[in-house]
Amino acid sequence: MVEQRPFKALVVGSSPTQPTSAANLFGFQKKAHSPCLLDSIKAATNHRNNHTMSTFTASEQIEQLEQQILGLKKQALLELHEKLAEARKAVAHLEKELAQLTGKQEEEPAMGVARRPRRPSITDEALKPLVIKAMAQHGMNGLNAKEIAARVGQDPLRIRKFITNNSTALKRQGAGPGTRFFLR
Repeated sequence: MVEQRPFKALVVGSSPTQPTSAANLFGFQKKAHSPCLLDSIKAATNHRNNHTMSTFTASEQIEQLEQQILGLKKQALLELHEKLAEARKAVAHLEKELAQLTGKQEEEPAMGVARRPRRPSITDEALKPLVIKAMAQHGMNGLNAKEIAARVGQDPLRIRKFITNNSTALKRQGAGPGTRFFLR
């Protein structure tokens, strides 16, 4: 069985007590015209051997580096979000100044995105009587979720969720966009 040594390679012809130097490992021989190269290779191997991570195996080092990369990516993403928020604030401030100077009212948000009106949150218990009342007044021929939502003043997705959660309140007829609901 081969003994695992942390981050040191055992080369054929070398002994465990005298590991082969990086220069011998890569086939470099000491020549009169390249002492700087040999010195830099020795310094790199000494630095690597003295480094704190040298006590870990290569796979552990890879795992640590991957975790460090993931952390740095998250940090970079947060920094970009902060920069974006600051830039949006600066643009809003400049638009406000421009509106004051020109005497015009502020326009819609940048990029022409109109915001939907915010509807107040409502629980299923509070929504049930509203839906039943709307169905009693206007639902003789049945109403779809969009029509119920318009009568109640809620979002159609909220009405669909309510109907799914309270299937006993209304009777369903049809499938898909043409689904009609009736009082039971």
